[in-house]
Amino acid sequence: MYRNGFKWNGCPEEICRKMTFVLLRSLLTLIVVMNVAVADEALKEFGKVHKNDPIVGTLEEALQSKGNHDTPEAKHCHCHKEQSDAGQVTSSQPPPAQDHTQTNSSQPPPAQETQPPPASDQKRAQHTDHGSKDEGGSKGGTSGGGGGGGDGKVPTFDQFKKAVAAYSKTTAGGNPPEPSQELYDAYVNSVGKELSLAEQAQFCANTIWESVGFSVNKEMDPNCQAGGCPYGKYFGRGFIQLSWDYNYKAASQAIFGDENVLISDPDKVLSDELSWKTALWFWTDKVHPKVEAAKAADQLQLGHSVMVINGGLECGPSANGKAANRLAIYKEIVKEWGLGDPEKASLTGCQ
Repeated sequence: MYRNGFKWNGCPEEICRKMTFVLLRSLLTLIVVMNVAVADEALKEFGKVHKNDPIVGTLEEALQSKGNHDTPEAKHCHCHKEQSDAGQVTSSQPPPAQDHTQTNSSQPPPAQETQPPPASDQKRAQHTDHGSKDEGGSKGGTSGGGGGGGDGKVPTFDQFKKAVAAYSKTTAGGNPPEPSQELYDAYVNSVGKELSLAEQAQFCANTIWESVGFSVNKEMDPNCQAGGCPYGKYFGRGFIQLSWDYNYKAASQAIFGDENVLISDPDKVLSDELSWKTALWFWTDKVHPKVEAAKAADQLQLGHSVMVINGGLECGPSANGKAANRLAIYKEIVKEWGLGDPEKASLTGCQ
């Protein structure tokens, strides 16, 4: 017989109908997995014929329920946010890449000139509040460093001794030993031949401070002497505390015509002669051009030389007057050497 388009061939109608529904349900479930849209359309057509059967209604609800899990919202909602134990929404995505352009960039830093680290990280002689930042690294010229040329004037031995005694005017205090005649003669034969008397005064003000009145020509920090400072065994030596291998190399080339002399034996700088010559090389190679350009010696402006030697630590708004000790020595030298009014001496150029 026929019922609504179906033919039941001999089997009891109720049993055959249920078996058919079971088979159809299994088939449609398989179709759902492969294509929900196709199954849904088939269900609608099948439901038109058997709309009053509860089994069909249950199957249709099951299919609709399966489809809801495949909506775009359902697919992605678990990827963006999770609820934390404290009740706050926290992202489950990895954090966005941070901008490192203003902090620790993973890119290599721009190419830099051969400069030492900031002078604030260094110690010189017995002072922890000042130091000679040997900037640059270019090679010098003559044995004196290619300097500015003297005016044929030098301080007398007595004036030289008074310049050294001016160290007592600094906040460090104390009276360094009186310089020997030999030390003075070495000065006359090197520095005195290369610089004008006015510029010698600025040279001496700086080197007296750096070397505790020419009584110290080697950095006194035990850690540095053991090679523990950034510049290794090329720590401060001489009356201007020559530091860094490239400065030793350049000074050696200028003085000896061979860059390896001081590189192979940096302690050679500790002799009086080389303490003067290396200090003069540094001055004429690096300091003199700035002093000359500003006419600083004639105008009693010490600051330009301080800026080159140790500006990173002693110049600028944060220096807190650290260069004042150099100025105190300089004023005494200006007075004793008859170079002008010591009260007009200034740190112009170090601001």
